[in-house]
Amino acid sequence: TTGPTEIGSGTSTIPVKYKGEEIEIAFNPEFFINALKVIKSDDVKLGLTTSINPCRITPASKEESYIGVIMPMR
Repeated sequence: TTGPTEIGSGTSTIPVKYKGEEIEIAFNPEFFINALKVIKSDDVKLGLTTSINPCRITPASKEESYIGVIMPMR
């Protein structure tokens, strides 16, 4: 048998260049990790509109072509 599953929460802060109204949004970090494994660029662009809409993640470099869509947690 296995022990009880522990559920917790956490926050991380990362430096960003941001313009627009402040929003609070939560994501499963594994989805970002998977996208970042594919993107070779050190910088990425996140397209956010509201706290319930998906996030678009793309490389900041125009030399690389990738578009990821990550759904927020509720």
